[in-house]
Amino acid sequence: MSFEHVFFQSVGNSFDLDHLKITSQYLKSFNFKYSDMINVVTIESALDLDYFSYEGYINCRISIDSFNLLNGKIVIFEQQENYDTNWFTNMMKFLSNLNCSWNIVSLHVRKDKALILPENFKTICPSPLLNWKHLRVVISEYRKPYMKVLDLKDSLMWMSSSLETLSINGKDVF
Repeated sequence: MSFEHVFFQSVGNSFDLDHLKITSQYLKSFNFKYSDMINVVTIESALDLDYFSYEGYINCRISIDSFNLLNGKIVIFEQQENYDTNWFTNMMKFLSNLNCSWNIVSLHVRKDKALILPENFKTICPSPLLNWKHLRVVISEYRKPYMKVLDLKDSLMWMSSSLETLSINGKDVF
């Protein structure tokens, strides 16, 4: 059986599955909403995959094996008020595991602080060199002081130096 489109959403404790593995050369799109039952998602041999969507926490390990230029939406659930080294390390691990060539990525977070990396973090850790071309950042609780936009732009450029366009809440930055 081959699937072109897969949408996964767990409701309640209907089953216990730690690792979801999908191998399909015909898979075109994959939508996954966080489930506390699944800690690892692996998509392999997805030659036709062109869209990926994830809504959930950064503790889920997702790896994608696709040769296509993907479009995607990543909604990161966050509950912290303090964004510390632990948060940024885990976020970098999460994003680095999505190691594909991305065309357009829509990245959703609650606060701009979730993406503004401290300078000492950037000097200690290597850049994940995410392969994003066009990034649309959506921040639900966004206050737009000019310095925050510059800090956010610098952090996103550090994460993905291949960015060609960046928009924040619908406003083009470059």
